[in-house]
Amino acid sequence: MEILTPIGVFLQRCSRNQIILISFVLVVLVAIIDYASKEKLSLSILFLIPIAISTWYGGRRTGILFSLLSATALFAVDTSEHIHNNHFVLIWNILTRFGFFLITEELFHEIKNRLDNEWYLSRTDSLTRLLNKRGFMEEARKLFRLSVRHKRPIAVAFLDLDNFKELNDLLGHHERDRVLQVVGKTILVSLRETDVAGRLGGDEFVMVLPETDDTGARTVLGTLRESLRQETKQYDWLLTVSMGVVSFDSPELGVEEVIKLADSLMYRVKKGGKNGILFETFSKKMEVVCSDA
Repeated sequence: MEILTPIGVFLQRCSRNQIILISFVLVVLVAIIDYASKEKLSLSILFLIPIAISTWYGGRRTGILFSLLSATALFAVDTSEHIHNNHFVLIWNILTRFGFFLITEELFHEIKNRLDNEWYLSRTDSLTRLLNKRGFMEEARKLFRLSVRHKRPIAVAFLDLDNFKELNDLLGHHERDRVLQVVGKTILVSLRETDVAGRLGGDEFVMVLPETDDTGARTVLGTLRESLRQETKQYDWLLTVSMGVVSFDSPELGVEEVIKLADSLMYRVKKGGKNGILFETFSKKMEVVCSDA
């Protein structure tokens, strides 16, 4: 879950160590300002800023650490301005401040968890656990922008199940859902971590393979096709797949247009007898330089 502000985007890109450093600097800065202001103005509430940042971007343990560090810094400022002879008061002050900061940290942690969960559910297909159309298009656009910026190859595959309607009529809705779940799981297992896959609806699936030319796409998707054949064979499903795959040295088209190209190739496979893959490779001038199964 990313807070869509310039500061939020910057912090989202920081490593955990960088978040710890930023939070530490903020704690020290707030403590210095609080000390400099003497008793004229209390700035203790500003310690919530590093606690919020460390929890949101560094995780719960980091948030707890900075809750303790903030309470200690506030205690140090307080004792430098007042002389406490009562040890009970000293202990009570640091514990209550740490408790307050810790409760605040837990609230930040819970809010982030809920927002992350809502974000995940809004972009995930509940049946297959692949990305839904919304989530897939968001991730695909990011990969396409990187491909264009760095002039790197990319491939898109459109997959459709053959005879799915007949299988649905024969086995019923429950078994249909099971088929889609198995297909989704197989796609997730067969693709690489850098690849993105989604279910557009029904029995239509689409995949984006970054840093992948025609040769790489043939290897990855050939493996996927064989894995799907083995999985469906275990369940005695008379099910095959048709795929259309387009690859680019550097795409000149948007995601939507490329998906349409892959979709049209998939339909050519359907018309040609189903159960196959058709590949097309485009040059930078959008000329087809290779087209075959």
